[in-house]
Amino acid sequence: MVSNSARKRNIVVLGLLGIAVACAWGYSKYHYAKSVADEIDALAPFANEKIELIAVEASDKHFTLQLSIAGVNPEAENIQALKAYYDDVAVNYVCGSKQFKSQFEDGYRISFDISYLDQPELTFKKTFVAKEQCGGVKS
Repeated sequence: MVSNSARKRNIVVLGLLGIAVACAWGYSKYHYAKSVADEIDALAPFANEKIELIAVEASDKHFTLQLSIAGVNPEAENIQALKAYYDDVAVNYVCGSKQFKSQFEDGYRISFDISYLDQPELTFKKTFVAKEQCGGVKS
């Protein structure tokens, strides 16, 4: 028979272990998002735009990076060139980043959902990247 104090000690130990696991899980998610945000900040702009990570979402075999882009106007003369450039940037980034290898191995598709910073209800560009696209991309 287990004494009352031993039972309480076991409950406290299990509670502390649960808290430690939850903290480690939360920190790993934070560290992952911070690493991705730092990589996004380092991407080379077309001209003088600024891209910022807003959120990272994961669902059934789909991983989405929600971004905003500043310094771009939907009516800009070079909007198609900007969209083509950022499509290439997204593919090269995903294929060259170690952050997405585990998602690709698990069969995920990575997508970018980029909205205008000044008009967040408008979509600047949606880009989907599959593992198969990374065959010819240099990191």
